[in-house]
Amino acid sequence: MERTKRRARTTLFFISLLALGGAAAPSSGRADGTAVVSIYAAWTHTCAATSLGDVACWGDNGWRQLGDGTDIYRTLPVKATVLPSAATGVAAGYGHTCALVPTQRVVCWGLNLEGQLGNGEQGQVESTPVGVAGLTTEVLRVVAGVGHSCALTVASGVLCWGDDDQGELGNGEPQEDEPLPSQVGGLTGGVIDISAWLEHTCAVTDAGSVVCWGDNGNGQLGDGTSGIGQIRTSPVAVQGLDSPAVDVAAGGGHTCALLTQGSVRCWGSNYSGQLGNGTTVDSSLPVNVSGLPSDVTAVAAGLAHTCALTAGNGVWCWGWNEYGQLGDGTTTTPRYSGRSLPVRVEELGDGVVELTAGALITCALHSDGRAKCWGGPVGDGTLEARTTPVEPLFDLDRDGCADFHEEGADPRHGGLRNPKSFWDFFDTPDAANARDRAVTVNDLARIVARFGSTGDPAIDPLSAPPASGYHPAFDRSPPGGGGDAWDAGPANGAVGADDIAAAVAQFGHTCA
Repeated sequence: MERTKRRARTTLFFISLLALGGAAAPSSGRADGTAVVSIYAAWTHTCAATSLGDVACWGDNGWRQLGDGTDIYRTLPVKATVLPSAATGVAAGYGHTCALVPTQRVVCWGLNLEGQLGNGEQGQVESTPVGVAGLTTEVLRVVAGVGHSCALTVASGVLCWGDDDQGELGNGEPQEDEPLPSQVGGLTGGVIDISAWLEHTCAVTDAGSVVCWGDNGNGQLGDGTSGIGQIRTSPVAVQGLDSPAVDVAAGGGHTCALLTQGSVRCWGSNYSGQLGNGTTVDSSLPVNVSGLPSDVTAVAAGLAHTCALTAGNGVWCWGWNEYGQLGDGTTTTPRYSGRSLPVRVEELGDGVVELTAGALITCALHSDGRAKCWGGPVGDGTLEARTTPVEPLFDLDRDGCADFHEEGADPRHGGLRNPKSFWDFFDTPDAANARDRAVTVNDLARIVARFGSTGDPAIDPLSAPPASGYHPAFDRSPPGGGGDAWDAGPANGAVGADDIAAAVAQFGHTCA
């Protein structure tokens, strides 16, 4: 069973890599004061929690891990539906997603093959969030590996659930999947930070030591051993750290720790240079990352690359760079090659407060609530990989404007309107700005109210509406079957939020 599951995951992952291509769409995220408060990159999907309590995700959705009720791949962030209460944090695994919510502590959705949703069941896919059962104390943080999830509680304890083929639950028990949270055993003292990625999990204790458990095939547990079968079902201490740790980041087959003096040590797999020591040789003990500034404040690890944030807000990355994950404007060949020494991420700007790294993507969160991502796909409406930072195009109020550009006059979506265009009919006659004013949500609502489902741009907007209010000839159902700007859904004449967004995307307007 273990080999079957791991082979299936690997096959699906490489299929998703080959799917990267090209396409195009709109503009990035703050509607009505919305800000991103947390962002989490995974295998092939990325999720963000916002200040409005929403979770918005993009990328692979084959297991319904985006939470929008579909299994459609999304190149733009979509809002997870039916959250029981406002989310304050988010974590993404291979085919599942979890969110921190005050009412139920943790809810998860998506693939539940091994019990990674934590609701006591296995073997199904959940389109909407289910509560993780058995969490009796408040959760500070939730993390996710490929098939397991873990929570750090206010009592400084760690509980994990889901896949345990490689001992990644850390409960000291025989390696059996567990659909309910179980306590990680053998922790001496409290825990201040946890991290999970593929099939291992790590924690920083309040004494500054780092402990890890799970798969150790590449030496990613840091205890000086490695190899197939070197599984640890209980935490083992990382050896060779010369000062206390304050942060830990578990990657695909490697791990990195931030030490108190601002330096970074990494260990485990190094085939793409993800340990950052100038070589591509694996190490089962920590090695020093070379060439970093001495004021690192955070570290993030992806499948085969690593990034660090400095006190001066500079971000440095190293390792796999086939899709531009390092953000320096380049990619590297052949496949799985990278850079074995850190390079600075350019064009990122100041104010970075958080980093996250996935398989093909890296994202930074700024203090003003904006996110920027590089690698790919980055949530900009395309499948293109980006070698420098770009903003994901959040549209949480679904009005067709990228949320961060709804204030001011930044023409991020189609530019200003042409004279006498479909969008101009609410311009004030003879006004100085007539025929070039930005479209607002109120304009869209009034257009819908006047034209109903017709919305035919060929009709003079100042003429009387058609008596029928509906033109089947213009109905776009199935998509692409006609030219109606409004009725993008089934041929029922109804206009909804999706129809408005489709019309806006088709005709373009200024987001201001």
